[in-house]
Amino acid sequence: MSDNEQEESSQVVLKEDKTFVTFFQSLVSSNEDTDTIRLFDRKGYYSIHGEDAVFVAMMHFKSKKSLKYWSISDPNPKKKIKIDNDGSLTTTASSSQQQQQELGLAVLTIRQGYEFENIVKELLDEKKKIEIWSMKPNSKQQWELIKKGSPGNTQMFEDVLLNGNCEGSVMMALKVTREKGSIVFGISFGDATFKTIGVSQFMDNDNLSNLSSFIMQMSVKECLLCCDQKNYDYQKVKEKLSDAGIPFTELPKSDFSSKNAEQDLTRLLGSVKNNLPDIEQEHAIQSASCLIKHLDLLSNPNYFGKFKLEKYDLDRYMKLDSSSFKGLHIIDLKDSSVSAAAGGGGAGGASSSSNKDQSLYNLLNQCNTPMGSRLLLQWVKQPLLNAEEIEARLNFVEAFYNDLELRQSLRSNDLKKIGDLDRLSKKLHGQKATLEDCVNLYGIVTRLPVVLQSLNNHSSIHQELIKVNFIESLESIISDFAKFCAMVEKTIDLDLANDKHEYVIRSSFDETLRGIQLKKDQISNKIERFRVDIADDLNLDEAKVKLHYSEKDMFLLRISRKDEVAIRDKKKYIVHATAKDGVRFATREIDTLNEAYKKWSAEYLDKQDGLAKRTLQIAASFVPLIEDLSSLIATLDVFVTLSHVSSIAPIPFIRPEIIPLGSDENGAGTVIIGGRHPCVEIQDNVNFIANDIDLTRGQSQFQIITGPNMGGKSTFIRQVGLIVLMAQIGCFVPAQKATIAVVDCILSRVGAGDSQLRGVSTFMAEMLETSYILKVATKNSLIIIDELGRGTSTYDGFGLAWGIAEYICNQIGGFCLFATHFHELTILSDLLPMVKNLHVSASTQNNTFTLLYKVEQGPCDQSFGIHVAILANFPSQVIENAKQKAKELESFESNTLKQNHNKFLEEFKEINFNSNDVEKSLSLVNSLLNKYSIDIN
Repeated sequence: MSDNEQEESSQVVLKEDKTFVTFFQSLVSSNEDTDTIRLFDRKGYYSIHGEDAVFVAMMHFKSKKSLKYWSISDPNPKKKIKIDNDGSLTTTASSSQQQQQELGLAVLTIRQGYEFENIVKELLDEKKKIEIWSMKPNSKQQWELIKKGSPGNTQMFEDVLLNGNCEGSVMMALKVTREKGSIVFGISFGDATFKTIGVSQFMDNDNLSNLSSFIMQMSVKECLLCCDQKNYDYQKVKEKLSDAGIPFTELPKSDFSSKNAEQDLTRLLGSVKNNLPDIEQEHAIQSASCLIKHLDLLSNPNYFGKFKLEKYDLDRYMKLDSSSFKGLHIIDLKDSSVSAAAGGGGAGGASSSSNKDQSLYNLLNQCNTPMGSRLLLQWVKQPLLNAEEIEARLNFVEAFYNDLELRQSLRSNDLKKIGDLDRLSKKLHGQKATLEDCVNLYGIVTRLPVVLQSLNNHSSIHQELIKVNFIESLESIISDFAKFCAMVEKTIDLDLANDKHEYVIRSSFDETLRGIQLKKDQISNKIERFRVDIADDLNLDEAKVKLHYSEKDMFLLRISRKDEVAIRDKKKYIVHATAKDGVRFATREIDTLNEAYKKWSAEYLDKQDGLAKRTLQIAASFVPLIEDLSSLIATLDVFVTLSHVSSIAPIPFIRPEIIPLGSDENGAGTVIIGGRHPCVEIQDNVNFIANDIDLTRGQSQFQIITGPNMGGKSTFIRQVGLIVLMAQIGCFVPAQKATIAVVDCILSRVGAGDSQLRGVSTFMAEMLETSYILKVATKNSLIIIDELGRGTSTYDGFGLAWGIAEYICNQIGGFCLFATHFHELTILSDLLPMVKNLHVSASTQNNTFTLLYKVEQGPCDQSFGIHVAILANFPSQVIENAKQKAKELESFESNTLKQNHNKFLEEFKEINFNSNDVEKSLSLVNSLLNKYSIDIN
């Protein structure tokens, strides 16, 4: 805390609450879990205390000015409780100096509603656990825990988290073992919010690449780990989870027992035997048993038969690790290094981290519904491997892409009016819904025929596809909702809901309700007569004095702000509020009538309670149908959105041709004509230069890209990765023409940022990432490497770059884009037939330097470092000194250095980099580097 902040906040000292402070002290001292934030329900607001208060103040308000302090006295003169600068409670021995210190307990109050909801979401994003404490009934100072949650278990906060585009909270239970010398993971994953549970059992390599991909693609928030301290693989798993920022809890092996797993899964999934996972997945089933126990799923009868089984198949999705997500800007990650690492901006410059369309997901996510946004995020994280599935998605996108009228109708009218069906179904299932939710669902269902009519009007080669997958399903859903609509129309007063936003049972449904409604109607009629009389009194047209109704204020009169002069200085008119839509006012008589109306409204709600509960129970029986509708609308929304984004791009996207995985042996590969970076081309003031790429197996599968800094190398290699990923999502791509060979993973080594929190330097970070790539990549992978080796000396960096490039070509055989500042690396094209050189061009005519951002064939023929320095506005003296020194070095290099340099390259080429004897190869490299560094010195 700064001195000013401390002075300002410490001025607010509240009267101590001795009983609470004693309780809070005991709570803190008995629980050493620093990741738990406790909130105390004060009936109208929440309070947070001590270190928790400081953390939340800095997290949410970005300041400690919102903190207040409770003064604390202690009857024990030998010990004093003081508030540290970080807000924590400490007990210290008494001394005159310490007694003079300001004593107190940090306190933060937050409002119920929007502020509370936002703070809960932020805490879970920060991987914190949350506890909500409330005072026991009929007790003044006895507190009890009423809610708790964690990043992977948010059951008690469903109503908060579903109020937005939340992607769910996935908890994972994991057991690691070895079978036949290979690492085997038994995993169960579940999301109680969306009522899904799944199992997966797979083998992994020593780099845990499959586990890394699973964590990212399934959005795992928290892990339950089967403790096995003697297992070396177990320690690696802990490190992997820590690196990924996934909080984990170590549990004994006894928690991973398959004894009752099949029975428990049957209760959650339903009695259908086919729902159960394969019995061969023993370790995964054991993990499922642990997950069910720790999520306490069997304690809620409402869960029985309501869960759906999800399966994660490694062979279905492209592998993507955190480096690829960050380096290619696929989605926004909270890691602050993301924006720093992704620099490759528009046509070569650094893109602004504040650009709202910086990530691919942000660019594509123009969905009309929250369900669509969630599904799109899942698709972006899980690109497909099966060419037939990809083509099926592309067919849907093409259908909407070519039908402008249908696309506009669905986006502008039909889908935009459909609310969050996931949230509605969860509220109904959890018995937290209201009559307003029933009316909202009714409104959605009654709009479905309009959606159906729009789809029926479509005619194209994909007409049958639309009919089978959307029209027939929608017709069935509309038919099944007929009884629900009839019930709502019969029981709920829809006129009152539409006119006054009052959600009540129809008065005709009950004699008592009819009598109360009569009194309410009499009051509203009296107020209407007052409105007419007041308009006459104010000498205003009757239409200018409007009746305004709200649940809070009941009936008020409203005139425009221009006509406010008519009531000014007239004491009988009481102004309640002034807003953009006008001035709201009343008279004493209207206020009295409003009190009576409020009283009868409350009595109406009380009398209708039983009927309302019965109505909601019937509505809850439609939850499975709501979930089916949600899935259908989400899928429709995503296809319409992908077609919309493809059509409104600066240059419309095109449908790619897909080559199945592994079928590119005979010279086929990825060929992109006029490719563009989808996120860069939409930025303001960017005239993007399109470029081609030809990654043909055996001919040009390894491309070395050289050229000046800021010339567009990074943007170029990233755009190729994004185009391939977009195609495998099932989206059109930014190019004139594209043939995409399906790849099993995209592995990237881009950006240069220290991982200081992990104690890892820039160079070590890039070496670790590159080592991971070399061990994980296959011949069907796309490898993207940007400026490898710039974090160390020139000769070390070059040696490593050469060795890695040769290894990728000879041992892995995958597709690779290798951007580098080592121009000598281009000699590889003379030695290996699959290597081709590209360069980004620049012009130096008439003493000016212009970056052209055009990728051309062949290596770059000169260095442009000083030219770039001129663009960066270096002082002229620095530029002149640099030119002089460069000239001297060039002259020197033409003699001794050039000779040594050529000798070094000749001997370096003779080293055989292979996986059979890596140590020997590295030893030869070291000897060579030492030899020539001595010669140069």
